[in-house]
Amino acid sequence: MATIEAQRETIARLEATVERLSARVAELERRQSRNSGNSSLPPSSDTFVRPDKKPPPASGRKRGRQPGAPGGGLAMVEVPDEVEDHVPAACGGCGRELSTTDSIGHSRRQVRDIPLVTVTVTEHRAHRCRCGGCGRVTSADMPATV
Repeated sequence: MATIEAQRETIARLEATVERLSARVAELERRQSRNSGNSSLPPSSDTFVRPDKKPPPASGRKRGRQPGAPGGGLAMVEVPDEVEDHVPAACGGCGRELSTTDSIGHSRRQVRDIPLVTVTVTEHRAHRCRCGGCGRVTSADMPATV
């Protein structure tokens, strides 16, 4: 009986030690997980070990727009805020001076400028003019900024 009693005392003492050590481990794990982001600790107390980030799973595609996806360009506006006409100065054939009255059509490009308050859309029209003298059609060049 004395041996059984001694074993009970040993078991009780060991259980108390296990309880005490479990509480100590829990406290140390709690302290270890604290940093300046989740507690009132200063940033200088942070350890300089970053947590490992798992790389995102590879999908087999490259980054960005995929081939065959629809374009995302801006559509032209029907009524621009400003229109600048670019007429060729002279006929490319005989050198006669040309004006908008000689125009037989134009190509369009629009530039969107964003000032501090509103958006200003300027449409540039490069006219094609037919010479009244020789009949040759000459096109104006778009400015380099367009």
